Amino acid sequence: SYAPSDSVAGALHARHSARVPAGARLLAYAEPPSPALGPLPLAGREVEGIAALFPPGAADVRRGSAATESWLKSARLAAYGALHFATHGTYDDRAPGRSALVLAPGQGEDGRLQVREIAALTLRARLVSLSACDTGLGEVVTGEGVVGVARAFLNAGADAVAMTLWRIPDASTAELMRRFYRHLRDGRPAAEALRDAKLELRAGRPARRAPFHWAGVVLTGDADSALPAF
Repeated sequence: SYAPSDSVAGALHARHSARVPAGARLLAYAEPPSPALGPLPLAGREVEGIAALFPPGAADVRRGSAATESWLKSARLAAYGALHFATHGTYDDRAPGRSALVLAPGQGEDGRLQVREIAALTLRARLVSLSACDTGLGEVVTGEGVVGVARAFLNAGADAVAMTLWRIPDASTAELMRRFYRHLRDGRPAAEALRDAKLELRAGRPARRAPFHWAGVVLTGDADSALPAF
């Protein structure tokens, strides 16, 4: 796990110690339509599998055209202890602030949840998982590390963010994320849960043992952040 900078690590620790975080309630977004980037055939199965790990009534899943940017901005996000996005991510190397998660458009929103819009959300989440490509990329700012989509979620109030460093493969990432949440269900720290999920993937079928399938998902923020056992 990583922190963007020493100052961010200190601020996250102080914030976590000073507030009562949200409980084990999940909001999951999956497969919003994107004609330009194409379908995500395994994203729906990924979030449904993760949601099934939570107690009845503790998981809200929005798929396809219901996974809108407008709903997200109007929702009471502070009620969720975990947010999971199985969507497309876009990285703009010429203007990193325009990097975004791709959601469904409508009601005055273009469906691109950009860095500044993410930072304006109000979260108390212990964990945000970004199961989308390139969400760990951004602008390198001297003394402050990488500033991009993942950092914006920390600024919005998340304790930790599982982010991606490259264009991750759908099938192996979906399996990795399901294993990750199985360990989180026991109340284990996020960094520990992600590590064990990776070790399980490496020990499994030969086609998914290479680092390409699991090393691209890393944790930033408070490595000790954990959901209450559920």
